[in-house]
Amino acid sequence: MRGRVLIAFLLLICAVPQGSFAETESRAIPSCNEKALAEISSQELILDGNCLKIDLGTRSPGSILQFDVVVSQGNLDVLVFNSQSIIPYENGDGYRNAFQENTSFESAFGEYEFDWMVPFSGQPKNWFLVLDNLVHDNDFGNGGQGGSDARAAVEISEDSLDYLTLYRDVIKLNDGESETLTSMSLDEGSIIQISMDAVQGESDLYLQTSSQLGTQEFISNTRIFDADSNMINWEVNQQYAQEVLYLTVDNTDENMIFRGTIELIVNPILRAEFTISQSSEVNIGQTITFDASSSPNGNGQISEYRWDVFDDGTTDATGMTYDFSFPNTGIFGVTLTIVSQIGSVDSRTVQLTVIDRENPVAVIQGNGVQLTDLSWLLSPSESITFNASASQDNDQIQSYAWTVDGQPYANAPSITLSWDNIGTHIIGLNVTDLSGNVGSSMAMLNVLDTQAPIIDESLMTKVREVVQGDMVSFNAQAFDVFDDDSALTYSWDLFVSVDSNGDGNPENDGDLVGKSVSYEFVNPGRYDVVLTVSDPSGLSDSYAFEIVVSEDSGFGFGVGIVFVIFLVSVLTVGIGLFGNRATQRKQAIQLLLDYGFTPEEAANRIQKNIAERSLPLWAKANVLAGFDLGTVKTDAQLVMEAKEKELQAIYGNDGVSTQDPHAGFRPRVTRMQSSLVSGEALEDLMGESKPIKKEAAPKSDEFSTLLGEINASKPPVPKTNQHVRSGGISVPDFQQKQTEVTANPENDSVQGICTLCGETYQFNLPSQLSEALVDCPHCGEENHFRR
Repeated sequence: MRGRVLIAFLLLICAVPQGSFAETESRAIPSCNEKALAEISSQELILDGNCLKIDLGTRSPGSILQFDVVVSQGNLDVLVFNSQSIIPYENGDGYRNAFQENTSFESAFGEYEFDWMVPFSGQPKNWFLVLDNLVHDNDFGNGGQGGSDARAAVEISEDSLDYLTLYRDVIKLNDGESETLTSMSLDEGSIIQISMDAVQGESDLYLQTSSQLGTQEFISNTRIFDADSNMINWEVNQQYAQEVLYLTVDNTDENMIFRGTIELIVNPILRAEFTISQSSEVNIGQTITFDASSSPNGNGQISEYRWDVFDDGTTDATGMTYDFSFPNTGIFGVTLTIVSQIGSVDSRTVQLTVIDRENPVAVIQGNGVQLTDLSWLLSPSESITFNASASQDNDQIQSYAWTVDGQPYANAPSITLSWDNIGTHIIGLNVTDLSGNVGSSMAMLNVLDTQAPIIDESLMTKVREVVQGDMVSFNAQAFDVFDDDSALTYSWDLFVSVDSNGDGNPENDGDLVGKSVSYEFVNPGRYDVVLTVSDPSGLSDSYAFEIVVSEDSGFGFGVGIVFVIFLVSVLTVGIGLFGNRATQRKQAIQLLLDYGFTPEEAANRIQKNIAERSLPLWAKANVLAGFDLGTVKTDAQLVMEAKEKELQAIYGNDGVSTQDPHAGFRPRVTRMQSSLVSGEALEDLMGESKPIKKEAAPKSDEFSTLLGEINASKPPVPKTNQHVRSGGISVPDFQQKQTEVTANPENDSVQGICTLCGETYQFNLPSQLSEALVDCPHCGEENHFRR
């Protein structure tokens, strides 16, 4: 552009005829032609005595206008005004202090190229460029005075400062003057570019520190010396990093006015740096902080921070800091990329090793019963499954290892265990993660006896009344499904209202311990005695009875000795018999189980046989079970037979009248031939049997629990296989009421009266039989008849 203007200028010089210019008279009030900037041609003619007012438009403070003015003919005053300062000029008043001095040139001829920053003076203003070719009354002969026509070319464009340009403006310095233009503080490694484009004269330009201000000292390698145009680049070193530096233009050694454009551009260092809150090795799952605040940014040159924690080219986060935890072990390249305000970038990558230092957490869970102390409870023969699914690790669990009582058991996420016997077991779990870290846990499992012992009340000592001073012996026997008799504890509380052991509870005192104990009651009175039988698992059964102690009636010493000897003998025999009874009872239960009885039915049947038949302590297992009486039937079978008898009593066997003398005969009660003809022996047996008070049978749920394991382990024998053992007989209930009969000596007819409804009926009783059980045809009640 400058070259084209200069060529046009030279051509115009050659084209204009040489001669003297006529004198013109000055005018008091100038009258300028006005044009907009867009209307300016490449060559504007300003006649002598005229002026051209060019409207530059409204400009904001801080905006940049680039001027290129070429005066090719005449001597013009190139003046810059704003809308306020131009008023004195237009009124013909003194205006020399009204125009912008740095951008205004008087008696201008040639090219004037400069950059001007609109002053910071409040609101945007309208600006004007005046090309003056006339004489003013108040210019005191300064500047161009007209006298001939003039020509000029004007080009003005707008520019703006970016954040890198700290200073850009045209200045004017008279001879001997200097001026500090701007200051800055930069990071180490930043680049400073300073340039000077002179329009008029020469000057020095350099950088100073605060201590060098006011002198001609300057920072080495930052001076533009006596040059009309020049440019240098300087890198801020460590010595001047973040120190305030000043840009100074110096015209003190020159002998002319200096006018020119000064520009300062900084290129702040862009260097990506960051720190990690932990060492180069971090633990998996541990939160660490990446901090890029150490990246130089003294001039706000960084516009964005980008983090790539997996070094895969993907931005995972933005910001000066970033908190992150690695979910896996390995070596990762963490990259920070910073972006400058002008889009340039810089990156840094740091290798980070992520390891696993933490042991996994082993957790044992089960599908059984867990107590408040976190131990587990299991009954014999039941199963429990333990699993490790709740175990946790900050990485990944690789393997599981179980131990039982210190011995390796299985390598699996879960195990299933079962024991037949009671006891305490320790369950161990080790879990190992991918890094070899091991976590452990242990659990206690108690296989407990849930079946309490049962006191055999039929074998309890029958002594209820004693004499003061006598030695009383107590004997007991209990049965337990899981525990041997030797493991049971027999505790006798002779004084239930007295707290013998001082623990505040008078009902748990064991005054005597043992299956067979003796005690001498010194004082007469009534004593409540409680026997408690406990097993090793703490389960127990109790039996209470009363002892009445009467006053001593004065029996002699010899009688007492004899009595003591007798008691000792009885005690010795009793201990042996009690032990035999316990053994035979277990065998009897097993016999009944083999015949399809439930454990509860077996226990009840044995207890009933003992009570109703007054079986002695030496009775065998088959007698306790009732096999010596013939066919043994379950409760269900007996109920069925009772229903059949009821139907027979009502309808008869074949639909005949209920008055038939044979309708109520009971053929199911049979005996061996010797029994049928031995009526006298049967009568003797009947006479010895005395009705006794039945003891209360154990509760069904206690016996079901007691014999649960035996019932579970022995499958029931099908009913089709049940049979009466060889030689067995079915004996009538000796305790039923005997009905009075009237016999007819001419035949086998017998007439009797029902003990329930009182009706009279008759039946045939063969002569070889002396007694029979017959159902009443009226009400169905079973009656025992004896001839």
